[in-house]
Amino acid sequence: MNSLLLIHSLVRWVVVLLGVVTIVRLAMGVIRKSEFTKLDRQLTMFFGIAMDIQVLLGIFNLVSNMMTQTIERDDMEHAFMMVLALVAVHLPAVWRKSSDAVRFRNTLISYVVSLVFIFIGVSLVNGWIR
Repeated sequence: MNSLLLIHSLVRWVVVLLGVVTIVRLAMGVIRKSEFTKLDRQLTMFFGIAMDIQVLLGIFNLVSNMMTQTIERDDMEHAFMMVLALVAVHLPAVWRKSSDAVRFRNTLISYVVSLVFIFIGVSLVNGWIR
């Protein structure tokens, strides 16, 4: 396993952990009908940054593999799912100026969808057992 793939594999756990923590925090905000605080903004921002870094690492890895070996169909499907997950993570920017209730609800839905895409995408390349 090359070092870029190893880093990509390790960052995956940071992304998943941050995603789960953020989703729990957002769900608590929806249930409690609380206001969107600085902590909520920071968690959503860090999850988005972690996803950006992870997708960039994945793109670098994919390009590197294209130069040295044949790319399999499941690698391309994985990349497509991860791009969809990245889009879902950045959708909440649309609701930045909305009320707190709308912002919590829509961000929560968007992040759950993103984690579903992540779990499907990683499963495509048997990434949960590597």
